[in-house]
Amino acid sequence: MRSQVFLLACAALSLAASAAEAGSRSQSRSVQGRFGHGYTASRAATWGDGAVTRQGQRTFNNGMSQSGWSTLYRTDDGYTRSRGASGSGGRAVTGTKDVSFGDDSVTVNRSGSTAAGDAWSRSRTWPRGQ
Repeated sequence: MRSQVFLLACAALSLAASAAEAGSRSQSRSVQGRFGHGYTASRAATWGDGAVTRQGQRTFNNGMSQSGWSTLYRTDDGYTRSRGASGSGGRAVTGTKDVSFGDDSVTVNRSGSTAAGDAWSRSRTWPRGQ
């Protein structure tokens, strides 16, 4: 598990680091199925200065919608990812994951909250392999 966390962190950092120039892209589409079921979706991504941000939204034919976002950015000793999602029904959740690489350990701090007022946080440290 530790090696998977490390590999994911390295991949995320190389993605953010490899974007030497700032940029963005966006996309939208509309999907219509049988019996009037369908939705319109849009998504966008921006990158630069060691950060990658993604966001998307989906609006259904019945007027309900859902949206989400995530931001991944480099820090001095690792990376941080923040993300969230919400729906037109009033439910929402946000969360943050901070990974710090030390000389002999890796620390992962996670926290989050919901629109209902629930919140959580936890921290875990693993020794780094020799």
